[in-house]
Amino acid sequence: MVDGDHLQFNLTWMEQQFQAEGFLQRLLHLSAQVLAGTEQLSALSLQLPEEQAALAELPPPAYTQSSVIEVITAQAKATPQAIAVKDRHCQLSYAELDEQANRLAHYLATELHVQKGDNVALCLDANADFMVALLATPKTGACYIPVDPQYPAGRIRHILNDARARCIIAAQCSAAHIADIDTQKLFVDTEQAAITACPATAPHVAIGLDDPLYTIYTSGSTGLPKGATVSQRGELNLLRWYKREFAMSADDRVLIISATGFDLTQKNLLGPLCAGACVVFPEMEVYDPQ
Repeated sequence: MVDGDHLQFNLTWMEQQFQAEGFLQRLLHLSAQVLAGTEQLSALSLQLPEEQAALAELPPPAYTQSSVIEVITAQAKATPQAIAVKDRHCQLSYAELDEQANRLAHYLATELHVQKGDNVALCLDANADFMVALLATPKTGACYIPVDPQYPAGRIRHILNDARARCIIAAQCSAAHIADIDTQKLFVDTEQAAITACPATAPHVAIGLDDPLYTIYTSGSTGLPKGATVSQRGELNLLRWYKREFAMSADDRVLIISATGFDLTQKNLLGPLCAGACVVFPEMEVYDPQ
């Protein structure tokens, strides 16, 4: 309601549900910052003053590894024969997954000139090949972008152009769908012999905590799809909580039924591999293609 020079809001909320979250106090805190002239969303503080004081007293998190791929590589060395990934056609041990990812990383670097700072689109179905590509990309220092092969060609084209992707990794069955997209393409099934001939050892690429790990594009329901990038540090923090919250261990099997292009799916893909567990892709079609 507008009354002269004043703007009045009538706020209704479910008090019992949000009381523990300090809903009203938090809204007042945000409003005060906006009225004080804060113009950037990133500059707004979501924590209440007392929460900020408590956080300031906590020691900074300690990192024994500087990247997610370093954690997974260490797990592969610790449990090389354990099954890491299983789909309807095959299963890969940790050693096999790591070696295949290393070979593909070398191929990307030598043949497609992928390097640190690049973006690589993964346009593959949810299966073991997708996981190999997902791990291979950060091994080159690049940032991976999961792209569902069922996306309309126009959406895929926009994502690749917006991200300035160095290349797109796909399967030959998707060739016709992405034929008109002007980005260099790698069809992993047709180039398998050349990829297998690459070294099985990991490329020597320094990856830091603040380097990007992956970029997820929004649905674009309010306009064009927009990319949001997650850093190694951010994902390591999330995976640390994820493993602790669900007490994940090597005995666990994690079934992937959400879309690989969904942000929260990434922890379900990477978290099990950090704990020695197994990522399982279902044998049935989860979604109706129509």
